[in-house]
Amino acid sequence: MPIMKEHSRGVLLVALAGVFWSTSGLGVRYMQAANGWQIVFYRSLSLALFISFLIARRHYGKVLQNFRALGWTGFWGGCALAVAFTGMILGFQLTTVANVMFILSTSPFFSALLGWYFLGEKLRRITVLSMFAAWIGVSIMVLDGLGGKGWIGCLVALTMTVATSAYAVIARKGRKQNMFPSIVIGACLSMLISAFMMDGFAIPIGDMSLCFVLGVFQLGLGYATFTLGARYVPAAELQVLAMTEVVFNPLWVFIGVGERPSDLSLVGGFVVLTAVSLQAYHFAKSAKAEKVLT
Repeated sequence: MPIMKEHSRGVLLVALAGVFWSTSGLGVRYMQAANGWQIVFYRSLSLALFISFLIARRHYGKVLQNFRALGWTGFWGGCALAVAFTGMILGFQLTTVANVMFILSTSPFFSALLGWYFLGEKLRRITVLSMFAAWIGVSIMVLDGLGGKGWIGCLVALTMTVATSAYAVIARKGRKQNMFPSIVIGACLSMLISAFMMDGFAIPIGDMSLCFVLGVFQLGLGYATFTLGARYVPAAELQVLAMTEVVFNPLWVFIGVGERPSDLSLVGGFVVLTAVSLQAYHFAKSAKAEKVLT
């Protein structure tokens, strides 16, 4: 496949993953009685079932072989996802949403650093500039919500951010193999963690249905497209492109329940989208130029 088409496909898939992930806020707003840990448990359960179905459909009769083929790369990827799935809930419980989002916005820096150290991927100037622009945009979005309390929650959010970045690098490293089983591992581990944390399994049928929708649509399709896109996009770019989640999350909440983002959020969201769009355009243009030269 030509370089330009490979990268363009990767950009589309990763950006689309961010859009899928951005529906989490609206889903949580519609919950009636389920608490955070119950949401994590049932969302992870439906995620594990959905991804397992995809694996079984594509690799009929060879499901166990796919899990064995993961090796340590896939296993550690699953561990990183388990931390990411549960860490955000803990962060929201221990500090403000604004603080968590602010820390999450630094994930491209961790992805770039980890990608450089473990994969030897070089950082282009446009990538660095886009990371700084995206960081500034998210900073603007949460300026009116930042607070100085909840430092434990900030540490938890930082751990979650590093885990998210680690999976981006691991998915990139394992791009030549089927990384879907690592998503199942992450979902099962997060189920195990949340099962020990929640008070009970009983929740209203409406909340149960919504959790399964989140597991399949928000997490399932999100991580499926992200994992596929990681085959064509360097680790440093993955987290920048996926920051579309930060922009669209408040947009869906506004459309669904009328919760209007602040003016600063709208301005910051525009900056983030601009940074993501400029980077995608630059790399598509560069790939096209390389194709012409070759």
